[in-house]
Amino acid sequence: MIIRYDKEKLISALRDFSNATGININLIDKDGNTQILWNDYKAHFDVPPYCRLIHSLPQAQKKCHASDSMLIERCKKSLKAEHHICHAGLIDIAVPITHNDSVLGYIILGQMKKETDFKKVYPLIAHTGLPMEEMKKSFDALPTFDDSKIKGVISVAVMLTKYILTENMVKTKSGHKLDILTEYIDAHIDEALTPDSISKGTYLSKTTLYKLTNRHFGMALGEYINLKKLDKSLELLEKADLSIEEVATSSGFSGASYYGKLFKKYKGISPTAYRKKLTL
Repeated sequence: MIIRYDKEKLISALRDFSNATGININLIDKDGNTQILWNDYKAHFDVPPYCRLIHSLPQAQKKCHASDSMLIERCKKSLKAEHHICHAGLIDIAVPITHNDSVLGYIILGQMKKETDFKKVYPLIAHTGLPMEEMKKSFDALPTFDDSKIKGVISVAVMLTKYILTENMVKTKSGHKLDILTEYIDAHIDEALTPDSISKGTYLSKTTLYKLTNRHFGMALGEYINLKKLDKSLELLEKADLSIEEVATSSGFSGASYYGKLFKKYKGISPTAYRKKLTL
């Protein structure tokens, strides 16, 4: 399935929403890639001081990305709006843009606070080494949203996703053989994919499968599948509670040994070393 984004219309819609609510809103595609950022539609882009201080730390930026990824994963499974408190104590909201039970993208809202007492947020950021007096001042300046307001924001955001679809700001085009192949692999990436199983699941001949990946990606079918599985494993490596063996099997690999060899081949380091880099 090919997804088309009318960025001019989307930027206008997101600008109106942000201007009316004062809330930061971004649009992410179904694969987690940013399509519309806040600074795409804000004439004078200005991150709130609290978040600007947090973003001054490279490791904090990784945690922000990991926080969004976790929220998007929850949306993908539930097919409904989800929200949580991020690593810096702020509210994040994700709302899926869905059509016929397929996710076409997500809108992400953030930089709001529910907690008003900085002392309760302090333990989350104390390790950063940032100036706490300045952090408290910038935190206190953030808008406060209680449960009722959060519910209201989510309701309006859901209406926005419906408006986006109604106005054809996000459109789909399916049926191409390459789309059928890549969608099937993405949907079954945690399984032991083989040319036979893919051929059976897509109704495409094995010869067609080989030609598609060679022509469009410049690689063999097996290599393409392994790279997609490795990409899946990168998300799982951010979850510290999963062992390397669990990451490997959850990504569709037969075990940690083979997974480790492929990871080293394509990423240059071991999965364990990569995980350690995430926490630096």
